[in-house]
Amino acid sequence: MPVTKTGSQPPPRRRPPAAPPARRPRPMKRVGLTELKRNLAVYVRRAQKAPLLITRYGSPMAVMMSVAEYEKIAHERARAKR
Repeated sequence: MPVTKTGSQPPPRRRPPAAPPARRPRPMKRVGLTELKRNLAVYVRRAQKAPLLITRYGSPMAVMMSVAEYEKIAHERARAKR
């Protein structure tokens, strides 16, 4: 049997459980400018589902997204400015 001291300190407080990590947005799919030009119709269809990051010589240059996604972002920005 363990020996206890009389008048001992209370047990240390436990930290509350940590919140689950925030969901990180999925990274955008990348496409080179030359590849985009060669297969424009394919990438326009893909942009309807998720934004595409267009690169030139490996550097980000532009983003292609659906009109609905663009309007959603524009609406949120306009709302935030109020």
